[in-house]
Parts: sequence; C-alpha cells; structure tokens
Amino acid sequence: PIPTPQRRGGGARVVHVSSSAAGFGVVDRATYSDEIKNADGKLFDTRMAANVEGVYGDTKLMQVVFSRELDRRLLARGVRSFAVHPGFVDTTFGRLDRRWMQTVMVIARPFIARDPAQGCLTQVFAAVDAQLEGQGGLFLDNMEEIPPPPPG
Repeated sequence: PIPTPQRRGGGARVVHVSSSAAGFGVVDRATYSDEIKNADGKLFDTRMAANVEGVYGDTKLMQVVFSRELDRRLLARGVRSFAVHPGFVDTTFGRLDRRWMQTVMVIARPFIARDPAQGCLTQVFAAVDAQLEGQGGLFLDNMEEIPPPPPG
C-alpha cells in the first residue's frame, strides 16, 4: 500500500512539475512500455535520437496523466495531486545543449524568461494555497487552471 503523506492542518498535496510542452506529447505504448524498452531498447533510443523535444513533451504529458490518476486514487485518503507548468524560467537548464531549439531559448531567455522566484509561484500555490482546498487533478499555470492535454 501507498503510505499517506501527512501535513498539519488538513490533507496532503503532491505537486508534479510538468510543462506546457505536455500539449505536444504522446503516450505511445509501443515506445515507452517496460516490456518494449526492456526487450528492445533500440525503439526508445531511436525516438530519443530523432526527436528529443518530442520525448520531452511525451514525458511531461505522462506527468500530467500520472498526477490526475494519483489524485483519483488518493482522494479518499485526503491526498490531492496537481501538475504545474512553471513557465520559461531563467535557470541553467538547457544552457549547454547545442540543438537549434535550445540555442533559440538561450538567446530569448534574457528577454522573456521568468526569474526563478516567479517560476516557483505556481508550485508553491499548488502546494499550500487555500483556494485549492477540495480540488485536485488540475493542471496549473500562472496560479490558474489550464486545460489538461489529452492523454494521447
């Protein structure tokens, strides 16, 4: 059984940091299932080599799907789960990546990125804000609910 996390003053919350890139993701059993990956890692490696940004979107979508399912399963125990998009945050993430998309992001970062304090606001909101009492399974950005991407 899954142990129930405890928090003073009420039910616990789990926050998964996802991304709006989840909207580009696909949950493809043929690529990601344990049976396939363990039996033939070439399929996964080929997907990674061909489209690492697509794989990033896939994994972020999986976080949203997992968060919603975790919320459903733990609701009776008083545990709520949220997925959040922190936004484009000015951190060192991706700075050494030399693919074209990362290069564009490094150039754009000083002009459009949120600073780390702004980037963490939605995570903190999901973890502790009273506005979310009684809610869960949400995908949040800028401290607001956004439509979750389809599970692919």
